[in-house]
Amino acid sequence: MIENRYKEVRMLLRNNKIEKAEEVHAELAKIANRFSNEDKYWFYLLTSEIKRKKNEYQSAKDDIQEALLLSQEIALNDMQKSSLHGRMAIIQYRLENYTKARSLFDKTLSFLSDDLGRQNYYRQMLCNCYIKLNDEEGFSQSMKAGLNDIIEGQLEKYWNSNLDFVWEITWLTRHPPWSEIVTKALSVNFRQYDKITQGFLEYFRARLARYQLDQKKFLIHMQNSVELCTSLNPENFISLSFNFVGMLQLFGEYQRAKNILIKCLEKIPDLSPKRIHILNTLGSISRFSGEYDLSIQYLKKSLEINQIIHDVWQEAYTHNTLGMVYTLTGDTEKATEHYESSLRLSKKSNDFYGLGFTYGALGWLESNQGNLIQAKRYYESSISTFEEKTTVPAIILLAYAELLSRMENEYSYKINDLIKQARSQIWTQQKRLDFGRYYNTLGNIALNQKKFDQALREFSLALEYCDSFEVETQTLLGIIKTNLELFLDSPTNFEYLDKVKLFLNDVKSAAESSAFILGEVELIMGIIEMHSQNYQDAVKRFDTVLKLAQEHNYPLLGEKVQKQRETLQILETHDQLQKVTSIANNHELKRSSIREAIDYLTELTKLLGTQTKENNP
Repeated sequence: MIENRYKEVRMLLRNNKIEKAEEVHAELAKIANRFSNEDKYWFYLLTSEIKRKKNEYQSAKDDIQEALLLSQEIALNDMQKSSLHGRMAIIQYRLENYTKARSLFDKTLSFLSDDLGRQNYYRQMLCNCYIKLNDEEGFSQSMKAGLNDIIEGQLEKYWNSNLDFVWEITWLTRHPPWSEIVTKALSVNFRQYDKITQGFLEYFRARLARYQLDQKKFLIHMQNSVELCTSLNPENFISLSFNFVGMLQLFGEYQRAKNILIKCLEKIPDLSPKRIHILNTLGSISRFSGEYDLSIQYLKKSLEINQIIHDVWQEAYTHNTLGMVYTLTGDTEKATEHYESSLRLSKKSNDFYGLGFTYGALGWLESNQGNLIQAKRYYESSISTFEEKTTVPAIILLAYAELLSRMENEYSYKINDLIKQARSQIWTQQKRLDFGRYYNTLGNIALNQKKFDQALREFSLALEYCDSFEVETQTLLGIIKTNLELFLDSPTNFEYLDKVKLFLNDVKSAAESSAFILGEVELIMGIIEMHSQNYQDAVKRFDTVLKLAQEHNYPLLGEKVQKQRETLQILETHDQLQKVTSIANNHELKRSSIREAIDYLTELTKLLGTQTKENNP
């Protein structure tokens, strides 16, 4: 009986229903004096699970110790023995008793010869212990043993677990000397293995190159892995592909990511949930690369299939992404419709994660339109939704902090609190992309508060994390905005405009695959040329932007360029009159136009930083 209640409590804890789990525990505690040794064993395990969930590891260790003593008097199978020792090993690890944890993980692995999935997890934890103990030889032996077990085992049966093992090991060993040990272990003769094993080893090498930020090596190993693994069953091939897609986006390789996903489409039936998943990801990547027409096509196709399959979670994701696309193209009515559909479906499926991100997207929409109070309400709804279940994603905290910095100074304490929360989360997860986002946000907040020297310092820190298209372009845009603000303070210092043009060219190089982003950059370039009195160059740039807006149906971009063309005509006429009359300089119109350029840059920054909820397999 107690074993069943133990399983019930574990399920409650997985769903973060701690109070309900404690109620079950309290009921059992009342009759604990009547338990047999076997019931006591499960009761101690149940007690330790609750304490572990509450991070009370020292107390949980005492309960596990009691369970270990009782285990000698009752019959446990190998799976139960491995689970028991594994729990004690994890607790010792959390208490930083790495030598004890290492011994317990070894014991745990001794019961798992036929369960490669669990074995991968405990092997990874064992390797981590060796790293904590700075034991290079022990790490090398354990890592090689784990890799050999995978190669000699049922590779495809435990495919996702094997990929996870590689993911964790390459993350743990991203710095010397551990990365060199892994590199040496992978220096094997690939041809002695079958194609799928070769493909798996190439995946390992690709992930290693990803953490070394060696884009050239990563692309070579990735391409080899994909080609060698074409005979995998479709589900495993898609799992491998999505691993690569995420890494390709890190390097801004959107077209390669789409090519891999299109290959995935060829491997699955037309009416498959996986097909919806792939179409949604294609739509998301196309949105992020600025190919909005293509994004809409993929996402609408996803909705068509979903009318037959009825995958509520994926449908909510589709509407959320469509809302973002229409937000970026200026169609606020359609954007709102899709966000509302996403909210409705997320509520229907009890998807708090999707709900939280869609509230955040609505905050972004309202912020773009200058409706700061309404944006604030949506961000608060997003945060409260996440807080009920889990940690608020750092990207939501940072977006809310940046919004508040555009409002009154009374929010300074709240801004600092949000930044502190985001920093704690980012420094715990140690993702370089998030470091870049963090410093970019600090730069934008300083910019909003007119602290230009601080803004440049924060953006300089962000430059250290320019491993991705997103961070690189956001950082460049932040520096450009700061220089324009400095130009407004010193309108005769054209060195600031020269710097702006230089950095805008860098943005163009980084965003060459995005028609929309290129259009926005050309528009801002035209404004800078206009203020440098290079009127012919400005006209050419505005004409290019207008043509692009018409070809791709970007109405908002078209409206912007028409307004700047009118400003150009006024300034050019004004300069001609000034040559023959004593008319005063039209400083106010120039300041207004530069201010509009800064607003456009702010929109671009948000565009490049927009994230939707994760859509991982």
